[in-house]
Amino acid sequence: MNVSRRWGLVLALVAGAASAAGADPAASRIVLDWNTTTLQVAPPPAHPRALAMVHVAMFDAVNAIEPRYEPYLALPTVSGEADVRAAAAAAAYGVLVRLYPAQQTALGVALAASLADVPEGASRTAGIAVGDGAAAAMVTSRATDNWLSPNPVYVQLPGPAAYRPTPPAFVNPVNVAAASFAPFVMAGSGDLRPNGPPAIESARFLEEYEEVRAKGAACPDPAACARSEEETMIARWHTEQAFPQFCRIARTLAAENPADLGQTSRTFALLSLAMADGFVAVFEAKYAFNFVRPITAIRAGDTDGVPETAGDAGWSPLLSTPPHPEYPSAHSVIHAAAAEVIKKMFGNHAGFDATAPPVPGLTRRFADADEFVADGQAGRIYGGMHFRTAVVEGGKTGRKVGKLVLERALLPLD
Repeated sequence: MNVSRRWGLVLALVAGAASAAGADPAASRIVLDWNTTTLQVAPPPAHPRALAMVHVAMFDAVNAIEPRYEPYLALPTVSGEADVRAAAAAAAYGVLVRLYPAQQTALGVALAASLADVPEGASRTAGIAVGDGAAAAMVTSRATDNWLSPNPVYVQLPGPAAYRPTPPAFVNPVNVAAASFAPFVMAGSGDLRPNGPPAIESARFLEEYEEVRAKGAACPDPAACARSEEETMIARWHTEQAFPQFCRIARTLAAENPADLGQTSRTFALLSLAMADGFVAVFEAKYAFNFVRPITAIRAGDTDGVPETAGDAGWSPLLSTPPHPEYPSAHSVIHAAAAEVIKKMFGNHAGFDATAPPVPGLTRRFADADEFVADGQAGRIYGGMHFRTAVVEGGKTGRKVGKLVLERALLPLD
């Protein structure tokens, strides 16, 4: 046998061994476990960035060994044997330990658990090296993305339609500099900006104003409330952030529809990219329009220059208002962006059971991801946080983000 043929046989055997490890559906559990770990380690404001960095690094590491898709970041060619499971785990660990070095001990425990079934030897060592290289490349690529820059002080704009910090704390709003955040897939933060909210003197705004004033009120007396008990439950259900909600949905669907490590790492990478770019898109739009929240508009309804808006100085929403402008709804954008990925990867009509920490002990069945999105949109109105246009247009923007990510990122190789 000549040298070139013998070397080709060796490469084929190595590739076969790596593929066998990655093809085991149990190996994909590594992705699900690190998704949970990322949500536990990263503080909630950092969820979208950390999730995207972790899952894309995992995908790039696995894909560098078993190339089936276009990479997100170009990594050095892998020569010789490398275990994809070790690569995936090391990539996740490598990103998180660089972002949160104080969590090294807990992350080390998670890494050891991921590597427990990976035999010691050259393949494991090489896989760890590939994963750590992917992590280093990812962290370097995001070093100047501006997501971690200090939050500027919000400058109040004049007029009754302008956002003002809301009670009870009247804190400086978050993500004020979102227009400068570097997205992961979109070319620019404002690429998918929606058209804007209705004018406060319009008939549409008056209709939405009255809807929230009735449906979103705190209602100390349930008997006099325009909102049903089920609607109140829906509002509370969606007080959880959108990122853990859809991560939990994705983990449920992935466990019920097992795939190999390459496919699973791609699914979670696309999901996290869609949610991260949805986050950028929605906060860029929020500060582009600076639209007033219901609690401010309703309490000042008698002084806004619009005779039809009956003010109520004592009105309060069912739920606390998040500290950022009203339009568009962040939940609606991120939900819809995530739903596009879920539908693409699991099917348009993939149903699932879901739970929510704010409503313990209750499991709800959703026919598909779109039903969950609609439920979340309604919940933001029932909670008194949003007008209807914000959730409807937010959903449209989110769908655009999700579709753009699916069209541009991590595409199958020809």
